[in-house]
Amino acid sequence: MKSIYPGILLISFIVVLSKILSNYIFIGSIACAIILGFIVNQTFKIPDYFKPGIKISEYFFLNAAIILLGSTLDLSILYLINIKIVSLLVLLITVSIFSSLVLGKIFHLSSSLSLLIGIGNGVCGSSAIAAASRIINAKEDEIGLSISTINILGAFGIFILPLSINLFFSGSLESQGIIIGSTIQAVGQVTASGFMMGNQIGETAIFVKMIRILMLGPILITLTFLYPLKISENKYTIFSIPSFIIGFVVLCLIANLGIIPENILLILSYTSKYCLLFSMVAIGLNISLKSIIDKGYKVFIVALVTFGLQIFISIYFLSGNY
Repeated sequence: MKSIYPGILLISFIVVLSKILSNYIFIGSIACAIILGFIVNQTFKIPDYFKPGIKISEYFFLNAAIILLGSTLDLSILYLINIKIVSLLVLLITVSIFSSLVLGKIFHLSSSLSLLIGIGNGVCGSSAIAAASRIINAKEDEIGLSISTINILGAFGIFILPLSINLFFSGSLESQGIIIGSTIQAVGQVTASGFMMGNQIGETAIFVKMIRILMLGPILITLTFLYPLKISENKYTIFSIPSFIIGFVVLCLIANLGIIPENILLILSYTSKYCLLFSMVAIGLNISLKSIIDKGYKVFIVALVTFGLQIFISIYFLSGNY
């Protein structure tokens, strides 16, 4: 146990810095955590005695974050869902994933990296990427690049989307909220962009975003069927669901049955966020500069085009042209 303390302490220090820095910039604490981890890795030669703590942070805390994420999903909003919103969200998620895979092929990105971009844009940003990455065995570079890009893009989206709506859309306030909630990546970014345009738009945007987040569970389970888990060098198991996905689903169901007190749910929610921060710092500490140089601009182009398609389709869909 003593061998992990140096790495855990280093990561804890970077997590605190990322939380402080995120108060002053729009990209969020998770993207800050990855970027700070990357900067530390490029600036200093990290001694070997830090590595056990870094390694356990990457895998243990990421698994814990995914499981605890289940406690944050509120299934009570399901009865408020209508077919129009569901149809739009399914369409946008499908387009996001498919277009990212196609563009990834064109730019010679790996299918796992392209898939992470599509899921991050289509569902719920960092959390979706982090959860999917464990199922598809994505590399640290791919996780870091996709999360950083999606968060930076979402920060721009806070201002770009309201401008696009004002220029190209003349629908109701409710429809404007649906556009924001169905396209911008992170909850905080959706909140900022929606309430910037008005209370009704903001409230609708958050509601739609919550529905979008609920789709994470079915998508993760689907991925476990599409990506068989490797057991040994030449042996694979098909239809095997990872333990962290089972934990995610079970905790989600228990939380929504009202068994867990509200104050405990709040603690679980905060713990999930900090576990994710710890794992993201560890990933940042393993990202190579060469990967950023080789793939960074390609990842941003793929994410930007995909995000643009989502905005265009949502505006077209809600304009009554479908």
